[in-house]
Amino acid sequence: MNGHTLIALRRLTSEDAETMAQLANNKKIWDCARDLFPHPYTLEDARAFIGRTEKEDPAHTFAIVNTKDQLCGVISLMPNEGVYRISSEIGYWVGEPYWGRGIATQAIAQITRYGFE
Repeated sequence: MNGHTLIALRRLTSEDAETMAQLANNKKIWDCARDLFPHPYTLEDARAFIGRTEKEDPAHTFAIVNTKDQLCGVISLMPNEGVYRISSEIGYWVGEPYWGRGIATQAIAQITRYGFE
């Protein structure tokens, strides 16, 4: 695939918290995120976020992982409400060490397929 890293989406686990905190604690990511995304991003923030995602049924938030199952980022389908309830917004971030590899493009394609299924 043109040298791009292949990725997968999977549920976040408590084992992801440390890496998530390290990757997400980046002002460049914070600058492009919604206001509720904390900065600095702490280990406690990561644990709390993962705890919330574990309650999702069906799941709509996923870890973006590479072929070595290393966390690269997070992607979510955020269901809309009211007359917009048949649609969702996609939100994601990718850790800076993984930028420029086509990871977000692959993750968006995968979560879009998941959303329609």
